[in-house]
Amino acid sequence: LYQKHPLMHDKTRRRLKKILIGIGISLSAVVILLAVFCLSVYFGAFGKLPDKNELASINNEEASLVYSADNILIGEFFAQNRTNIHLMDIPVHLKNALIATEDKRFFRHKGFDTRSYFRVFLKSIMLGDKSGGGGSTLTQQLVKNLYGRNDYGFISMPVNKIKEIIIATRIEQVYSKDEVLLLYLNS
Repeated sequence: LYQKHPLMHDKTRRRLKKILIGIGISLSAVVILLAVFCLSVYFGAFGKLPDKNELASINNEEASLVYSADNILIGEFFAQNRTNIHLMDIPVHLKNALIATEDKRFFRHKGFDTRSYFRVFLKSIMLGDKSGGGGSTLTQQLVKNLYGRNDYGFISMPVNKIKEIIIATRIEQVYSKDEVLLLYLNS
């Protein structure tokens, strides 16, 4: 049989119940607002996101080389002086070093790393530890390199991070992990 706790009065019990209901409603409202915000980014309220077809045709700019009739290089034209490398040209130790320093769970995530976001939230935001590191994966860094970040005022960071997560997830659906590494190194 249910017995009332002798130290808790009915009035206190009612107050506690109201407080718990208020907290529940507040948390529900926050979750709904967060979902609406994420969906608005997803559906383009802050600018169009590239689809899988656009992502499949990513090309990093290279310098245009001009040769004479006798095959001597006489000039280069470029916005960025870059020569892309091929997958077979990447030493294994370079791949391993990049993954070890930038994204140790690279082969286990689908473009974003929830565990890293929790770490950033707890260490950097809650505890104020500036040495906690970032939460972006290599794929998200590639997105930032390719598309940059836009200024949306005080909501810039959340909008840009959500965009990066969405685009990174799409990139990982289009490219293999080795191709993502190649795109990253060429960017």
